[in-house]
Amino acid sequence: MTYEPWGDGGMKVTVESTNRDGRKATWTYNTMFDNKDMPVSGDTRTETSAVKKVDDRTNEITNKRGGKVTQVIVNVLSPDGSRIDNTYKNYNEKGELTTTTTAVYERMR
Repeated sequence: MTYEPWGDGGMKVTVESTNRDGRKATWTYNTMFDNKDMPVSGDTRTETSAVKKVDDRTNEITNKRGGKVTQVIVNVLSPDGSRIDNTYKNYNEKGELTTTTTAVYERMR
């Protein structure tokens, strides 16, 4: 994940990933942390992302496809800024929670 300044106080997010079959993907979106749906480019599963600032170190990302919530991610930045702990909640087309997973991302310097 790469975070860059965008607009007046916003952020551009770029995610590069490799799935278990070795297929690579890159997707990106911009946010002003105002919980408004913003288009996502490059991801076939997500059409929009809305980011809401919860507190100084926590934000919540709501991903949608076809106007329906598919995933909610809670990001918590460590006090020293070296790590982000994520909780991913995935939803089916009926809006039912299907899985909850966690991941830890450490800053590369």
